[in-house]
Amino acid sequence: HTVTVYHRGKNLLHISHSNIIEVIGDRKESFEQLSSGRYDAVIDTCGYLPADVQKSCTELRDVTDTYVFVSTISVYADTAADDMTEEYPCAMVDDPYSTELTGATYGALKYHCEQEVLSVFGDNAIIVRPGLIVGPYDPTDRFTYWVVRGASGGSMVVPNQFNKQVQFIDVRDLALFIQTLIEQRSAGTFNATSPASMFTVEELLNECTTHPIEHTTFVPMSDEFLLGHDVQPWMGLPLWIPDSEETRGFYKANVTKALESGLAIRPLAETVRDTYSWWQSYRAGSELRAGITQEKERELLHHVSTQSV
Repeated sequence: HTVTVYHRGKNLLHISHSNIIEVIGDRKESFEQLSSGRYDAVIDTCGYLPADVQKSCTELRDVTDTYVFVSTISVYADTAADDMTEEYPCAMVDDPYSTELTGATYGALKYHCEQEVLSVFGDNAIIVRPGLIVGPYDPTDRFTYWVVRGASGGSMVVPNQFNKQVQFIDVRDLALFIQTLIEQRSAGTFNATSPASMFTVEELLNECTTHPIEHTTFVPMSDEFLLGHDVQPWMGLPLWIPDSEETRGFYKANVTKALESGLAIRPLAETVRDTYSWWQSYRAGSELRAGITQEKERELLHHVSTQSV
């Protein structure tokens, strides 16, 4: 495939390949640089505001028949629901064109972005709703934290949720799935993450501590203890979401449709290994953007001897 990458130039690709064309521009301004081309598909990886996506679809509808929009599994209105399929109700806001993008509005605005794509491309639209995207080059460190921390060994603060199922997807599996959908001329909406029963917290932690610098001892801490000591779910301690009736369906998205359409999930060991190799090659020694700091972890471990966790 020949791939044209349209971006602002703030993060260079650092890739030299005859089949990759780099075009610098801003989606908020114009797609004039692409207007003379013809593309089998457009893959929109960075649409967050409905107005921006509407502009993109309108300006690109004459140069492509297929528009792939990378949405999010966070579009669903009810995270208490088990086995969420693509037909589950989604969150909405009253005025998607004036609503600011925040953590609270992210999912709803993504859903409204989906509607813009569907309104222009209809049966030629592909909507992909990934779960947590992980693997090499992840800028958020929400998965990388566990990989890097696990390799360091020692006493390690972990949530007391060993048997809890978690869902995430290696970015390379997501990319290959999108490519497959385009090649097969598929259309529709697809949840794209690992099957709900595939990984548990314990399996993830064990894989991240397979080759530590020194012996690792897990120190499990309850939801109440972590919250009581100002540890924030999701980013403060990645993948950790306190158990509650409201969040019991968060890691239970149904991906049957995607699996039947070609989604394949690689072994966890491969994702962990390659993420750590990338970290060592490009980010070793840098500060993690998610997870608790070493100082915070020492503080929590100190409290273990003084009260029940």
